[in-house]
Amino acid sequence: MFRLASLIAGIGLLTFSFTSCSSDYDATPDVAGKDTMKNTLRGEFTAVIDGMPYTAQNKTYQDQTIEETRSLTIVGSHFAAATKGKDGQVITLNIHNYTGPNSYVIDWSTNGVYTHIVEGEPTNYISKSGDSLSYIIITNDADKIEGSFQFNVAPNGSGNADNHVIANGSFSIPR
Repeated sequence: MFRLASLIAGIGLLTFSFTSCSSDYDATPDVAGKDTMKNTLRGEFTAVIDGMPYTAQNKTYQDQTIEETRSLTIVGSHFAAATKGKDGQVITLNIHNYTGPNSYVIDWSTNGVYTHIVEGEPTNYISKSGDSLSYIIITNDADKIEGSFQFNVAPNGSGNADNHVIANGSFSIPR
């Protein structure tokens, strides 16, 4: 009986020592800034580009203040796996003089950029200002960056040739 009790106590002590001294596994213990890194796969970023649905794989934002001017940049990108990342689409929303959740009309300080990448060569299209139906709306910037957008883009932001319509855009990206 004493042997059985000693055996059970020994197993219990051994089990306790393995579990009580362990710590959480950390695959990147020496990566600088890992506490501030964001998972770009979290959240949602969708739109319709020239009538075709678009869903970003990677979503990110940058909210910064430089010399008392706050700017917000939101980016959604999607690259085709079949071309090993040589083809893709990127939508970038820029709000200079960001004042918090509000509706921002496309103008010189607020714009959208659509980048179409073919065989590794990017072509940038900039939102056309002066269109009352073009906007970026931020509805939340507390625990998530959320909102909607739509605009027309053209090379260098002007002209009627090679225009694209970015519509029904929405995003929700955790902070």
